[in-house]
Amino acid sequence: MSNSDKGLPVIIKESGIYQCLDCGKCTAACPIAETGKDFSPRLAASKVIEKGDDDPYVQEFIWACLTCGRCDGRCPSGVKFSDFVRMLRGRWIDSGKSGIYSHGGAMLSLMRMMSSPGIRQNRLGFLPPEIKTQSRGKVLYFVGCLPYFDVFFKNLGLHTVQIAKDSLKILNRCDIEPVVLDNERCCGHDLFWAGDQKGFARLAKESYEEIKDHGVEEIITSCPECLYTFKEIFPKVLPNFDLRATHIYELIDRRLNSGNNSLNLKPLPLQVTFKDSCRLSHYRDVSQIFRKLLGQIPQLNIKETPDSEIGNICCGTSAWVGCGEHSKKIQIKRLKETIATGSQLLVSSCPKCLIHLQCTMNDFGYNERLEIKDVVSLFADALE
Repeated sequence: MSNSDKGLPVIIKESGIYQCLDCGKCTAACPIAETGKDFSPRLAASKVIEKGDDDPYVQEFIWACLTCGRCDGRCPSGVKFSDFVRMLRGRWIDSGKSGIYSHGGAMLSLMRMMSSPGIRQNRLGFLPPEIKTQSRGKVLYFVGCLPYFDVFFKNLGLHTVQIAKDSLKILNRCDIEPVVLDNERCCGHDLFWAGDQKGFARLAKESYEEIKDHGVEEIITSCPECLYTFKEIFPKVLPNFDLRATHIYELIDRRLNSGNNSLNLKPLPLQVTFKDSCRLSHYRDVSQIFRKLLGQIPQLNIKETPDSEIGNICCGTSAWVGCGEHSKKIQIKRLKETIATGSQLLVSSCPKCLIHLQCTMNDFGYNERLEIKDVVSLFADALE
């Protein structure tokens, strides 16, 4: 059932908006509101109840919200503001209007292309010759959009596909030769949160069938958004979904706890700050696993910022929706907080955080004082 079929009263009820106490804690927690923008989840909810979703304030709110979940975690009534926004976006799209996307909606268009049953890709050109993989097996490493990010954002000087290379290196060290798909399809996270529920459902079906055709039982990913999508969303859209989803750090943690000595770590004399991802800190709080494993790297010193773990500030953009003045303010705040700790390196658990923060670092001249790296790549650097 699409969002427009549900009707606005059902969306209001399902998201729990009627339980809003008008206390303002959501607004106080909102990263966008902190930048000075007139932006309030509770006010938008109130206007929807009173006037519907044609109100100009509501329409701006729908496409400016980061769906980062910070307000959800602070609401004493359990209102699901992020789901509320997502379903309102769905009504917008189902009514025939175009969403308001960053980069002209190019990344979302790519995902819609991947939902075509006949599409064929050639995604394995990045694989180093020493990496061992299989064409069929029980364990899959899900690469995700990393190869495409390197094409779209080449001007940033990032090489996000290195995250996939380092993840596979770690898996091989754990005696795992995973399946890697030449025709892998996107998980569809961004379509889901941008409100294109029909497009996401098509992509999820094609992606699931492609994975199952290779005998896979467990999906390992290094992307928090892929993990969240496979664990939380796919089972709701595909009643027959029967695959386990595991973040690579959860697998590493299990290996180390089992006494496996294949992951000997060498010293990295660095001071770093860890940047939590929205999907892991707000939706699946495994942030302590990251800190625990980073703490096992000799001579690595972790410095926290005021806004970390469950209070994590978003990187300023989510699902390729909204990337303007207030997004840049959020990113600059995050970078300044990191520099204030004295850290030389900002370590992220999300490739999109890398992209958005590196973009701001380039634009505002922070590169001389700070570097940014994915946490999986840092851990791979520490392998003997």
